Amino acid sequence: MKKNLKENKLNSAEFINGNIWLDPYAEYYYGHDESFICYPCRFATVSLYLQSSDGLTALADVLREEDGYLPMLPTEKHPDDYDMDGWYDFYIGLNSYTEDHLDSQIDCYVNSPYAEGDGAHYTIDIPYSAREALRKRLDEQVMECYGKTCEELVKESEAFMREDYEYERRTA
Repeated sequence: MKKNLKENKLNSAEFINGNIWLDPYAEYYYGHDESFICYPCRFATVSLYLQSSDGLTALADVLREEDGYLPMLPTEKHPDDYDMDGWYDFYIGLNSYTEDHLDSQIDCYVNSPYAEGDGAHYTIDIPYSAREALRKRLDEQVMECYGKTCEELVKESEAFMREDYEYERRTA
């Protein structure tokens, strides 16, 4: 079940700065993906784990409520009835495909072992108008947590991807 949030608060730099936090204890993950525009194009990716903030949780709760599930935080619709045992895992991606190296969405996975909807996947679109502020915020957080820039992480992921393909070529 993959749903998308059409309208969100990510357009506000204040919201971004107050709610986008990398988890300093989580590692980033290198990977790769591909796009088919006119021909297959492989590109490197980096996945970053975000801390679950009240703002991101509220955005995900809108999607969860649309599916008929209880939110993780009290809302107008459910002021006293919410999923106290559940939580969300949020991920954002960097890539070598886009000019600003930022994916187009934040991925949200539901962890609610005692309720329906456990494992559901939602996406929160990153509006074009918010990309610059969000990229700046991620650069600050990546430097603080890992001592690198987003650009450096993407370059390291590209090198990892090339090594991975070279290994596959040699062992095939």
